[in-house]
Amino acid sequence: MEGLDYAYASVDNIYIHHNTMFIAGTNPRTVGSYLKDVMTDITIPLHMLSYTPRYKYAEYILEQNPQITSVVGHSLGGAIAQTLVEQKKKNNWKNIWSADYAIT
Repeated sequence: MEGLDYAYASVDNIYIHHNTMFIAGTNPRTVGSYLKDVMTDITIPLHMLSYTPRYKYAEYILEQNPQITSVVGHSLGGAIAQTLVEQKKKNNWKNIWSADYAIT
């Protein structure tokens, strides 16, 4: 998927194209960002993902771009996308969807 490729290449692991936000997964681009992503990965089974800087930044980007109606993520990005959409739907954001992709 091209949008995810752009997200992986971006500094902040997020790419917006029209009404879709793409969120990259755990990114081994640099040791520092990789270690931060691994620490964020650990929060997923603990249901604490929404407290992480990576999630909070994605949430900020989503709120600054009201045209976004779909959020696509891979791996860690998929978990962030799903959590974002679940939280936004609880707050009456009706027109938002997520799609999670895995490479097998």
